Amino acid sequence: GWIDRFLNGFILVFANIPTFAILFMIAGVMQNAGWLLVSLVIGCFEWSGGARQIRAQAMSLRGRDFTTALRAIGESQSHIVLSEVMPHLLGLISPMFLRLIAAGVNMQASLAF
Repeated sequence: GWIDRFLNGFILVFANIPTFAILFMIAGVMQNAGWLLVSLVIGCFEWSGGARQIRAQAMSLRGRDFTTALRAIGESQSHIVLSEVMPHLLGLISPMFLRLIAAGVNMQASLAF
């Protein structure tokens, strides 16, 4: 629906913003930019790639036979999402979280260099 299109457009806007260039600008403007500010900027701009992957996996799970069968027997949307879809997504979310931490550490280290 329209909410999905809006959120996808919002994600695409953030995916096309060059995070490292913004970090360079912030480091140049604020000479004493602390680790907290740099971490917040990294977090604000690096989430979009993971969000696209999670969205794609959730859309794939939505069309699978087990979710269609659960809807057919009358299960609620919240039950389907929380007990069936989320466990499938956790296998994608946890390594993505670790990858983003490593990317943030690398960006922080390259700015300190």
